[in-house]
Order: sequence, then C-alpha cells, then structure tokens
Amino acid sequence: MRRWPGDQFWPPHTACQTLHVTSQTWRNPAPGAQPESGGAPSAPDATGCRFAYHGDFNWPGIALANRIIRRYGARPWRMGAGDYEHLATRSQAEGIPRLPLVREPVSAVWDAGLAPAMAGLGIALHEEATLDLLVDDLSDAL
Repeated sequence: MRRWPGDQFWPPHTACQTLHVTSQTWRNPAPGAQPESGGAPSAPDATGCRFAYHGDFNWPGIALANRIIRRYGARPWRMGAGDYEHLATRSQAEGIPRLPLVREPVSAVWDAGLAPAMAGLGIALHEEATLDLLVDDLSDAL
C-alpha cells in the first residue's frame, strides 16, 4: 500500500487524465477508493476532496498536472522522475513504439528532476503505459 505521511488511507480519491484509464480503475477499485471522471477535474468534482492525480508524461500533461496540483492540492500519483524512467525503460523492453517528446519543456511543481529526465530521454508516455501499476495501487490500497 502506498501512503503519505499523515494519511490514513491512500488514495481517498483518484483522478486520471484519460477516460480509458479511469474506466479501468473503476473495474475493481479497492474498498473505499473513489476513482473520479477522466480529464481535468471541475471545481464541483474537486471541492473539498483530497485526491491523487495521474496524467500523461508529455509537456501538455505536465502543464495540466501542475494546474490540478496547484488549484486543488492534488497529490501526484506515480508522476515522479523515477516513475517516468521506469516506464520509459519498460516500454522500450516491451517493444512499444517510442513517441517523441515535442514542444517546450515544462517543469513539474512536485518533482524538480522530472523535466530534465523527460528532456534527456525525449520520450512521451501516455497515461495508459502506467495502467497496470495504477490498478495495482488501487487493488492493494487496503
């Protein structure tokens, strides 16, 4: 089970960027886990709730995560430099075609090492590359 200091249960709510990933987390959520709708949460969805957020490892995805973390106080969920590097290595080993990382780099407010790691590898990873890990997190939450 993944925990943060002071949390009794992780994750109380989760939000994912794409509807496909959200639908997969709904299939077998852990008791008490509350997957939320895909995309950027709206104010009514996020007001008063603590949640963890996961999105794409590309520059627009990092910009969106920055906005959600700043506006709603979300916690990044498997969105660190180590997570990115692990997924990039695993995707390459599995023969998944590489997607080039395009546009200007965006620094992640939660991990100063993420943007340099992404720029160094130059690979964009969609949220679906993390799907099995996200589902495992929810399955193991209790």
